Order: sequence, then C-alpha cells, then structure tokens
Amino acid sequence: MRCVIRRNKSSRFPTLFVKVNQSMKKRLLLPLLLLAACLSSSARASVYQGTVASVYPYQGMVYIVINNGAFGGAQTSCPVGVDGMVFVIDPTTAFGKVLMTTALSAKLTGKTVYATGDGNCGGWNPYNGKSNEGLIGMDLKG
Repeated sequence: MRCVIRRNKSSRFPTLFVKVNQSMKKRLLLPLLLLAACLSSSARASVYQGTVASVYPYQGMVYIVINNGAFGGAQTSCPVGVDGMVFVIDPTTAFGKVLMTTALSAKLTGKTVYATGDGNCGGWNPYNGKSNEGLIGMDLKG
C-alpha cells in the first residue's frame, strides 16, 4: 500500500490518494463487507418522548415505562403496547445508576423525558408482557 498526498490545482485542499495492490484488496474485501453488513442492520435506536409512568425493578434489572408521548425521530422495530414504551437498564453499572436516578427524578416531578433506546428488542418485560428496549440515554426536560 502506498499513500500520496497531492495538491489539486482546482482545489485549495490537498487530496490523499491510496494505492492498494491486488493482494491487499483481497485482504480488505471481507472486513469491509462485514462492516457494511453491520452498519446496514435493521436495528436502530428509538427516541421516545413522554412522562415516566413506572420505574419497575425486577430480577436484577430496572424497567422504565414511559407513556403519554410519542416517537420523536426514529421509531423502534419492537412491538410496543398502547400504554407507551418500556426500556430496561442494568442498575449495577455506574451509567445504569445515572439513568435510574434520572428516571426517578422524572417520575417524581412529572416532567417530560426524551429517552433513547439501543435498538435491541428484549423478549419480555414484567410491566405489560411485551418487548422492551435497552435504555442508553435520557434527557429530563424543563
């Protein structure tokens, strides 16, 4: 592999050219295809806005129920009930404790939250028996 930086006369910025031989192309093909497959997967994070209706600890996890809202952006591929979106967090991690504190604050104040899921559907939750999504962020509004 050989890298060359050239300055194009029609542009003020230099351009990086990478020359790759045939054997290097063969070695790069599979990792690039795998990366493309991972990036194009159907999992996407949901963004749900509403109020926290329930903070439900169950078997080592905490389930956060958010209702009275709607999807603000990406919508989950998980089937959700009419009563809102259910997110799950692991309270044993430092970040899980932060998310749980934010959810409890939102529950006590009744303020709107924007919750961001990880795009991975869980199989079941104890709140309504439907699926859930991992919580990776929560913004307490107001």
